[in-house]
Amino acid sequence: MYDTEKRIELVKKLSFTVAVVITTVYIKFRKRGQKSQDAEDHV
Repeated sequence: MYDTEKRIELVKKLSFTVAVVITTVYIKFRKRGQKSQDAEDHV
């Protein structure tokens, strides 16, 4: 029982971290993309 709860906590923390990373990367990519839109689109 305790092991399952630890796994659930781990998954929550992991998914939150992944969401933050994706958001950060997306914002950086968007800001960079506004400066040179065509160059980034074809990657």
